[in-house]
Order: sequence, then C-alpha cells, then structure tokens
Amino acid sequence: MTAEERIVARNKFVQAPQPFPGAIGAIDCTHINIIAPRVHEEAYVNHHGNHSLNVQAIVDPDLKILNINARYPGARNDAYIWNASPIKRAMEYHYNHGERRTYLI
Repeated sequence: MTAEERIVARNKFVQAPQPFPGAIGAIDCTHINIIAPRVHEEAYVNHHGNHSLNVQAIVDPDLKILNINARYPGARNDAYIWNASPIKRAMEYHYNHGERRTYLI
C-alpha cells in the first residue's frame, strides 16, 4: 500500500461501525479443503485431519480483498504463514521508518 492508501484505510477503520484507530486491514487465515495431492500428501493434512490449503487474507472495512496468500499447505499454522509473509516485512519496514499506529487486526 502507498502512504495515501494507508491513510484512506485508516480513515475507513475510524469510521467503521466498530472503529479501530490505526488499523489498515483485517487479517486471518482459513483452511480451504482440497483433494489430497499425490506428492507430499502429509503436508496438506490440517489440524482437523482434512487435506487443505491454509489461506491468509487481508481485507479493508468494506471487505475488499487487499491481499491473499494461498500457497501454504494445511499443515502450516497461521503464525508460520505470517512470519513468511512479505506483508509482515512491509509492516516492519514502515514501523522501522517511523510509521506508528498502523495495525492489522
């Protein structure tokens, strides 16, 4: 996101029915069930015992998708996906360059 896009997103979250000052997006992961692959099948078994992809998505208050990452098998947990995410690196970059009160909720 550009600096201007982050300002617009912050304003949307301040004006949302449940305001959250400083937020620029809402992030979560969800498991999307798939047919078991033939290669590395065990990597796709999630904590429910189903084969899935663990998909990370970030949305704005209008539920517009800002980012989606569907490349991790179901055995990977949310924290692993976040730690490998370029979004995490972007958030850290802006924080380390003085941008404060910018959150993903």
